[in-house]
Amino acid sequence: MTDSHKYIFFGQNVGLIIHSSSKHNPFLYIQCIKRKIGGDWEKPSKGEGKVIKFSLEELVCIIQVLNHKIEYWNSKHCYNNVETDININWENKEFNRLWINISNYSKLLNYAQVEILKILLKHILYEKIEFSTSIIKRKGI
Repeated sequence: MTDSHKYIFFGQNVGLIIHSSSKHNPFLYIQCIKRKIGGDWEKPSKGEGKVIKFSLEELVCIIQVLNHKIEYWNSKHCYNNVETDININWENKEFNRLWINISNYSKLLNYAQVEILKILLKHILYEKIEFSTSIIKRKGI
């Protein structure tokens, strides 16, 4: 078991980065980047792209879509007076391709990528429930 996780789903024009900085934090980040007109990718280190902080409750909703318990999930995040629309839904009734739309970033995941995302998010959720909700005092806190 590690303290952090990072996985990147790259496509031709959009990348989706799943990042959990610590199992002790009750949230994770999903970051979107895209290819610029000149061919270079947006650089998160320069503040480019879009980053959304997801709570444990929101992770549950996303996992519900991945497990076909609900058809889609929509949300709206507000940070620094900027609203971001989020939509996660299946492309069709076969449930083999998933759209993740965050603001003006759209990433289509194939079946294998969806399975990896499902396993990763479940693992992170269970890990965060165990470690971020513990009442045992950590060093330095």
